[in-house]
Amino acid sequence: MNKPALTRDLQIRNVPDYVYEDLTAAAKEAGLSLSEYLRRELQEMTRRISMHQMFERIATREPVEPVLSAAEIIRLDRDNR
Repeated sequence: MNKPALTRDLQIRNVPDYVYEDLTAAAKEAGLSLSEYLRRELQEMTRRISMHQMFERIATREPVEPVLSAAEIIRLDRDNR
């Protein structure tokens, strides 16, 4: 049997009026309450990889030798226009 997910309350202070208004409008457009909209946005944020994590992953990969130089790629692109 799965355990129910634990939840926490989160309060954000000093949110500028224009940010609050934009978020409220986005929630309304999505047909959600502001709380539900922000909960979904926060969950999505946690699924994204950070820049630091991305650079760490890139650093572990083997270098790739390009088939064409940048100048050759640009030349080919210009010739195909």
